Amino acid sequence: MLLILSTEVPGVTGKLLYSGTDLSYQDQDPVMEPFTTYEYKVVTTNSEGSADSQWNNVLTKEAPPEGVPAPVIKVSIK
Repeated sequence: MLLILSTEVPGVTGKLLYSGTDLSYQDQDPVMEPFTTYEYKVVTTNSEGSADSQWNNVLTKEAPPEGVPAPVIKVSIK
């Protein structure tokens, strides 16, 4: 079993993001803020016991620019 926890506040118990057997996870929470550090922790369990990682910091990317129109490309075929 794989559990993934996340928190935006260092030192605060995280919320459970995923519980299952997949070995990968992508956080697509729509309330994540751009250029913000989040912490993640992985906990694994099986019939022999459990193990957990340290908290790892992840910085989200910058937000796309606001109020800037998309570029227009003109193509001329001769």
